[in-house]
Amino acid sequence: MKNRVEYKLDLLQMEGQGFNRAEIVEQLAEKYNVSKRLGYYYFKTRARWQPEILGLEDAKDSYHQTLNRLEYIYRRFSILSSNAPEASNRVGALKGMLEALRTKAEVTGVLGPSSQTTVLIEDALDSEVFNALTPEENALVMCATDLFLKKKQGLATKTSERQPL
Repeated sequence: MKNRVEYKLDLLQMEGQGFNRAEIVEQLAEKYNVSKRLGYYYFKTRARWQPEILGLEDAKDSYHQTLNRLEYIYRRFSILSSNAPEASNRVGALKGMLEALRTKAEVTGVLGPSSQTTVLIEDALDSEVFNALTPEENALVMCATDLFLKKKQGLATKTSERQPL
């Protein structure tokens, strides 16, 4: 087969889009007119070919690619945040920005996963989220948060009641 690299790239792309192995193998076998066995073989041997295809033979390259992808995700959420017509969409986009920043800070070693600095940055970014909303939208978010916390506490109480002493 001439298009081995294309096949493998399609396999990785479809997997990244959430298709399961059987769907990927079925579609690619039809697209490239090859046996399904080849697709399963590529899944089995991916540890050998995937780093080379993605250019990740070197850990340093992988690190930089991860940082670039996190930056891209942050920028996409930022655009969504500034163009979102509804408050819930803006809040979701700002939360996505927060998560991308937190992950980037953890990957770079600026923050540990549970450090006190992380909590301070989260608080600052959460206040930025609220500053971006109108007072009515803030009230709506606060009510939703209160309801969520009450439900969460109720579920925790029910779970602890079921556990034997």
